[in-house]
Amino acid sequence: MTLALAFTTVTLLAACNSSDNYIYVGQAQTTYHDTLISVEVKVTVSNNKLTKIEIVDADNAGSTASFTDTFKAGAQAFADTLVGKTVEEVKALKVSYDENSNTLENVVTGATISSNLMVEAVQNALNGKLPVQEGGSGFTTDQGEDLFLKQCEAAGISVHAYEDPNAPIYEAEGEVAPEDVDVVTGASGPDSDYYPGAGSYQTYEYMAKRFAMKYYYSVTWVEAKQAQEGVTAKTLQEAAALPNAKYIRAEFPNDGKDYSISMNGNSLSSKTLITQDAEGNMTAAIYGMGSITEKDGAYYVSATVTVKDTVHNLLATDKALLVVYEYNPTSSDKMGAGTRNFDCRLVLELDRQQSMMSNNSPVGDNKTLPEGVTYVRFVLKVTQMWTIG
Repeated sequence: MTLALAFTTVTLLAACNSSDNYIYVGQAQTTYHDTLISVEVKVTVSNNKLTKIEIVDADNAGSTASFTDTFKAGAQAFADTLVGKTVEEVKALKVSYDENSNTLENVVTGATISSNLMVEAVQNALNGKLPVQEGGSGFTTDQGEDLFLKQCEAAGISVHAYEDPNAPIYEAEGEVAPEDVDVVTGASGPDSDYYPGAGSYQTYEYMAKRFAMKYYYSVTWVEAKQAQEGVTAKTLQEAAALPNAKYIRAEFPNDGKDYSISMNGNSLSSKTLITQDAEGNMTAAIYGMGSITEKDGAYYVSATVTVKDTVHNLLATDKALLVVYEYNPTSSDKMGAGTRNFDCRLVLELDRQQSMMSNNSPVGDNKTLPEGVTYVRFVLKVTQMWTIG
């Protein structure tokens, strides 16, 4: 019987106290006779071998409790057969929800679905992209082996030791004296001592530092279409000399082809630009990385916006509010960088001379756009920074 895969959830990894022992959490879902089936697992790995697999949660929407219990029993029985295997062996297993093409070993009759779903959940856990330290306050990258470093050392080639590309992201900003706090308590009043010292950016300088940060979820070797000096590598010696070689753990293919290092990341924070028209009607627009620059002690946010309500509102009022928001779902702590909520609100004023239309002309005094203009690259001066409030 064939099952339609619904979706798979990217997972979290929690590093335990031992440097050799890790706990990974993963989820997977599929459908069976129009019933959504999901499972969440916790996988313990020690010295690169799976030592324990536990079902944290299992759900079969619309099914009976007895069916759920049967599903969990079959899933756990198969999961126990994976204990003792290496991480690589488990990652190499092929999942198939078609009973006629199932290739997994040790699958008992009636447990094909649950067995394959368990494999997928375990693989998702082991391939987790957003690992967090136990306790939830410090993100790090994958705790896998430094295979590239070992490969170079075995060949007698000098290479930088691995560095976490995300390491600076969650460094605490340190103590900020009350007189040095830039934020204005927009919700709690000027006498509040809670919000400025809790989950909010506290100074313009620190806000600017975090504004354009990325979280790198994947650093891998990719085959290059053409060689480019200093960017691609054909030999291990060349690979070790690449500028981003210190960020990669994966073994270099070393097969005579040209490879470059792909670093994929997303913005660390979400950014919502809120504007209103002359009558007070509000519009909220979410946009990507953006950029922020400092000039003569003032900070400027840039945002390229296609011709929509946000553009018309800015031209009409010259004002905007930007909510910069980081959310860490693994933490209940509310104090400092990397905690559950960490963010600020920026009060912005349109800089008409620096803002440019798609025809390469400054916005200037225009309250409406000339015909043919399709977007505007706005430059907005930060006039105030408020806490989350």
